[in-house]
Amino acid sequence: MKERAKAVYGSALAYARAASALNAAARSDMSLLLPSMVNAALALELCLKALYEFETDMEFKVQGRYSHDFHALFKLLPNDTKSRINSHFANALASRDMRDIKVFENMQTVVSLNLERNLADWASIFTELRYAHQFVETHKDKQKTMLFFPEIMAAVSDSVSRPDRNWLS
Repeated sequence: MKERAKAVYGSALAYARAASALNAAARSDMSLLLPSMVNAALALELCLKALYEFETDMEFKVQGRYSHDFHALFKLLPNDTKSRINSHFANALASRDMRDIKVFENMQTVVSLNLERNLADWASIFTELRYAHQFVETHKDKQKTMLFFPEIMAAVSDSVSRPDRNWLS
């Protein structure tokens, strides 16, 4: 199971790099923003699944079926792991330049600074946005953002790569 979890984690990092590259490219081509978010959601899902597998020696399933619900997955992690991720995220936000968040708030967009609230809000992004044309048609009033993806991804990744666990060697 550890080798599988390592492979899942490697895929998570690859999707995170793809999300970052697409997000950077979206500055000049806004059509890349949704694919960036889909890749970010998949990266976060895979990173949490790898962490869950390392922690439990089991694959994440909901009622015996594979699931993309990474909020449900986060809630199943051991409390000390969730606490470490929350702490890492809070520290990252404390040192983050929040000017971009102010722009969204000025547009009447509520931006949560709570890790678990963000995970709950983002849990359906992969399944909803991977077919962006359908999402846009049926959810015109729903705005999705993953503003804190780098901070959350780093917090989860930090829990996977902890030297005291030696999971990646």
